[in-house]
Amino acid sequence: TTRMSVYPNPTNGILNISGLSSGPIQVQVFDLAGRTVLSESKNTAGSNYVLDMNALSEGVYQMRVTNAGSTEVHQVILSR
Repeated sequence: TTRMSVYPNPTNGILNISGLSSGPIQVQVFDLAGRTVLSESKNTAGSNYVLDMNALSEGVYQMRVTNAGSTEVHQVILSR
């Protein structure tokens, strides 16, 4: 069951993640070869989180989001 929303997708670099619970969030972004290209761990006070992907090249990525004991994987397209 998907409870998180990831938008806009495709993104031009700033990605919004909503539907979160307050508390720790871990976001990992992988390229298609499975290498970790971005990883963040923060505490979120609300239900939204903003991920800055501007340091990454255009392409297709897998993003794993862990929050409140739940993990979801989303495919994200970065296109400028």
